Amino acid sequence: MSHVNGSITHLLETFTTSQLRELDLSLAPGMTSRTKPANHKSFIQAIVKRYEGKKLASHALRLEALLPYKHAFLFTFSVPGGHASVERLKDRIEKGFPGLFDNPKILEPEEDLAPEVCVFDKERKRFLVKFVHLVETWVWEWNSSRIKEMKMRKRRHSVVVSIFPGDKLMTVSFPGFTQGTFPPDMERTTYPDIARKACTELAQSTDIHASEFPLRQTIELILQKEPDVKAVRRYVKAADGRVMLDSREGPGSSEQFLSDRFRREAHIEVPEDSIRAILRSMDAVDILLHWKKKEIYTRIGFHDYAPEILFIWKSTTPDVVLIDEVLAVFVEYQSYVGTGKLSEAVNFVDHTKPGTIIRPTQVVQQFSLSLDETLKILYRAMDRGVVDILFRVKTDDALVDFNNEWRSNLSEFPSEVTDEHGHSINLAEHKNIEVAFKRLSA
Repeated sequence: MSHVNGSITHLLETFTTSQLRELDLSLAPGMTSRTKPANHKSFIQAIVKRYEGKKLASHALRLEALLPYKHAFLFTFSVPGGHASVERLKDRIEKGFPGLFDNPKILEPEEDLAPEVCVFDKERKRFLVKFVHLVETWVWEWNSSRIKEMKMRKRRHSVVVSIFPGDKLMTVSFPGFTQGTFPPDMERTTYPDIARKACTELAQSTDIHASEFPLRQTIELILQKEPDVKAVRRYVKAADGRVMLDSREGPGSSEQFLSDRFRREAHIEVPEDSIRAILRSMDAVDILLHWKKKEIYTRIGFHDYAPEILFIWKSTTPDVVLIDEVLAVFVEYQSYVGTGKLSEAVNFVDHTKPGTIIRPTQVVQQFSLSLDETLKILYRAMDRGVVDILFRVKTDDALVDFNNEWRSNLSEFPSEVTDEHGHSINLAEHKNIEVAFKRLSA
């Protein structure tokens, strides 16, 4: 086996069978020419034999960068001068890691992180820089004398830095590993250590710097506003003690679980909001969130360096789309936390009297927001069941033979109406339809 094929084989050994199948489909000229393996090992051998080495390596490295990894550390990012357009970021990454967009390279991993490939993911509008390194895992194994000994094994471990220019978001993701029983005199490699090293490597090469992502405040706001998301476990601590509250991934939140116990066992009414306020006042160690509609759990660990999200797939398979959807919620609510006017606008919508018609221009003017920012808030409120969308003809003039009242269904509008001055208004053009939102009952 050549050195190149040997390196590719070692890389593909880290792929699952489904990932090998995805790689094969991306290379195969047609659906009928897919490789048909007998088992995982033979699948790898068949792929290595079938495809040209450089092309196979490029596809494999790019696919590995795009895989849905379990662990993700969250950051915002900054560049000198504050301007972070797609073009400027790409220029920095190309100069920092020359040649890795067009000619990725398989490396023999060492303990230090080394870059293998850079990718611009057009569909998800992000840049990826994938590093590789070796991690040490200690395991108990039987020796020839049938005596168990602790032995160190090294394994290849990929680390991907993703940069989302539009969201000012940066993540450091990887599949994770189990180090097992570790000798007391050996220094354990922690996940925050790996995230820190990746951010350092990126900053030294590109001058793109990681910054703090305020995830704790963001989560608390999500829990207030999103009925679909529940905190089913909270581990919090203060100077004088700590609390672990776990509803065992039940149907309700951990706060609901404790409130129900107070009611049943102590005959005391303790509102969930009061329990939530107490928990918010303490430092979080980790919070387990259940995203009911998405059918996934995320455990958020609060480290000194950066918050970490562990994606836990129970009834669904790992999916990059779901990961993106969760990250998008965090980014959206983080913007509310970080900007006072956005947060005030969210609370204004939530506390408006039921039945009130909220016009986007009203929110724009009252809170000095852009129309896009306002519509984002209102559409999110609609997703949460707080408001419903309404439509009417965008005119201040009286209409002939049509009552211009707010309606919830566009099918109730004719294709064209006439105003009191005899002017025709084409309602097939969106610019002639005004949008508002009605506050629903609490």
